[in-house]
Amino acid sequence: MIAMIFVQVYLIAAFIFGDPQALDIHRVVGRVVVGFELVVLVTALVGWWGNSRVIGMSSALFGVGALQALLAHDIGSAPRVHALHGFLALVVFVLAWFITISGWRELYRRPVSLRSSS
Repeated sequence: MIAMIFVQVYLIAAFIFGDPQALDIHRVVGRVVVGFELVVLVTALVGWWGNSRVIGMSSALFGVGALQALLAHDIGSAPRVHALHGFLALVVFVLAWFITISGWRELYRRPVSLRSSS
């Protein structure tokens, strides 16, 4: 998911610097990103039930991502309101990064036994 954020930044920069097709691709990838944010939330609810920190960060990721998508065109008409769309991309990145690091730490903290218990 973090890689898709970089792709989004690249695509919007390509649009700003003159590639009109990049905006359509940016929109499609944006929908995919929000879909992944929802998958992260559902996975947290199923796999981390009872861990309010992980569920809270995953909920925040989905909530901020959904708000960011809405700010692109649906909420308000002022350019300054729409500019929050770009700012919230940074917030999405930070949340996704912390969720990823938390998952890695949890994964590598638990010892994995390769022996069978027979």
